[in-house]
Amino acid sequence: MDNLIDFRKMNWISTVEEFRQKNFSRGRLRIRIVELDEGFYEEEWCTKSHLGFVLEGRLGIEFSESVLCIEEGNGFWIEGNESEKHKAFAEDCKKVRVLLLDQKDL
Repeated sequence: MDNLIDFRKMNWISTVEEFRQKNFSRGRLRIRIVELDEGFYEEEWCTKSHLGFVLEGRLGIEFSESVLCIEEGNGFWIEGNESEKHKAFAEDCKKVRVLLLDQKDL
């Protein structure tokens, strides 16, 4: 049985500038390491649920009526509905590395 998820051997995947990720999925569950480079600001609103932990830097999350800044070493939970739509950005113009747990799209 293979229980190790070796992120060190995975290639980075980048679909937009200033954003890259490594991910592992089993069924509908997914674990990802995400890097946001300085200047990254998510363009579209996201309504998906996320559970995360900031490994490095400061992650900014804009909601429709507020902004949450998460320091390195802290976690967050986003419920995933229209009332918690959000956009992520690199806080303080530095690289941010985040561990995310969520459900992948099928």
